[in-house]
Amino acid sequence: MSVNMDTLKTLRSLGFAEDEARVYLAWTEIGATSVLALSHQVNLPRTTLYRVIERLERRELVTFERFGRREKVLAQPPRALERFLDDEQRSLDQRRTELSDVVGDLLSRSARGGTAKAYFYNGQTGLEQVTRNSTAAVDELLIFEVADLNAFLDVDSAENVRRTYVNNKIQIRELTNLKRVPAWTGVSELWQQQWMCRFIDPHQLKMSCECMIYNDVVAFYRFEDEIFCVEVHSRAVAQMQRQLFEFVWSGAQPMKIGRRGTARIG
Repeated sequence: MSVNMDTLKTLRSLGFAEDEARVYLAWTEIGATSVLALSHQVNLPRTTLYRVIERLERRELVTFERFGRREKVLAQPPRALERFLDDEQRSLDQRRTELSDVVGDLLSRSARGGTAKAYFYNGQTGLEQVTRNSTAAVDELLIFEVADLNAFLDVDSAENVRRTYVNNKIQIRELTNLKRVPAWTGVSELWQQQWMCRFIDPHQLKMSCECMIYNDVVAFYRFEDEIFCVEVHSRAVAQMQRQLFEFVWSGAQPMKIGRRGTARIG
């Protein structure tokens, strides 16, 4: 059997052992066949081939079907391979979330150590990391907001962060220059129970960059004409920024919150 080495290499990158990849490729070429015929095709002993088939069956890539009195093995269509990329992406997203939780926890612990520190992040990756770090907030997250997460994260990533806020029972208070906030989330528990928003006139305080305050951390970041992110880990700085937030909050106008997080003054 001739083997396309590029295809074989791709299958190996998806986690196939070489014998699994060769057997699956053979099936896609010859269709339903007996184990005996396939063993000749791929030049593998039947005992070895049965073990390979068992592994492929666990991956849901082959099935046994009866043709009259004979049982043959049939490979699933090549489109079934796309599921492996979907599974790999879900696994990657899960590992990314877990890593972000660990990073946020370690950064928070370092801030509690008593030594002020500053961390700088670059580009889109930096924005994502700073945002995920905020899920380590204990009890409350305060935000001077320019725009919601959808402005710089894809929808799935933004909603994952919001669900983490809900799971971690983080109360969020935001200050905005917008008189009307458009719908921004499908995570109903967040906007119904854990989110408050107030309007501050931009003539009094114009938000030119965003600022998050939580634990002993203050994060400043900008994502419009330029991207920069910096986290300051200092109890004194966080306390001062928190006092500033509370001062502005006390004079800001409460907003009426509607479905999917819409909000308006009055």
